[in-house]
Amino acid sequence: MKKLLVLISILVMFLLVVSCAPQEQLTDEELEAELAKLTPEEREELLADLEKEDSGALAGQAFRKSTSWAKKISPRTVQNSKLRIQAAARTVASRGTTADSAQVAPLPCVDSDQQSNPLNPNAATLASYSVKGSVLVTENGKKVDDKTDYCQDTDLIVEYHCNSLNKMVSSTAKCSTQGLVCSDGACKQPADLMVESADFKMVFNATSGQNDVEYTVTVKNAGAGDATGSTAQISGLVLPGMYYVDSKYTNPLPAGSSTTLTGMYSPYSPNDYTNTSCPGSHTLEITLDSNNQVGESDETNNMHTLTVSC
Repeated sequence: MKKLLVLISILVMFLLVVSCAPQEQLTDEELEAELAKLTPEEREELLADLEKEDSGALAGQAFRKSTSWAKKISPRTVQNSKLRIQAAARTVASRGTTADSAQVAPLPCVDSDQQSNPLNPNAATLASYSVKGSVLVTENGKKVDDKTDYCQDTDLIVEYHCNSLNKMVSSTAKCSTQGLVCSDGACKQPADLMVESADFKMVFNATSGQNDVEYTVTVKNAGAGDATGSTAQISGLVLPGMYYVDSKYTNPLPAGSSTTLTGMYSPYSPNDYTNTSCPGSHTLEITLDSNNQVGESDETNNMHTLTVSC
């Protein structure tokens, strides 16, 4: 009898050790096969539960309350890490409800630069904003919304991406924290616009019989990044009581390149040649990026004064 009791005690202890031993995690294929048993709605419910609780606590609680997804999959499924379950759920969603689905079901949320976006929108890093992308949201195969990354100003970027539940969300960041600027929907190296040279010459106007002023301005982008959306404004009091303003586009201007802007005006009043700046002198103020649309490493070198003598 004693031997029988000892054997029973040993058997009970062995069963306790086996039951408490950690179970081997599912392979990627096994995890995807388990999640393929769920409907899209049940997968969303599972992912939402994962967001609320850590997977260790979820394993016991979910199966005790018998959620809809818990009735279909093995308890070993939720013993995997949250990131593995999220990745497997996205894989299953991309090819349909079942693992052997013949048709690929379209994702409800698709990001064109998904490879550079963070999995967790609340823990985004600036590296995720280096590519301009767009997000397309569909329902039953039809477009219901789409958004494109954009710059609120030369520093703040708004990035759209898809979260772990395949829902469109947005994140914002300041590019300047990494020494970058926001340009054309992405954090990039800054440009640096400057007036490389400015000159003028007098050109005879056969119609008026007077000389016109022709100015030439060379603009250089001395920065490491491209300059887009930029204009140069040339202005000045060229006649008593007559203010001249002209805008020239410098867009786009790649890093290290230059462009030449030219313009012409008359320093004589068309109705009264006695009202003139010639002979004499006046100045033209050249202002680069006059609308402050280009993020630059140096914003102090955007102005240049040209003295015109005639």
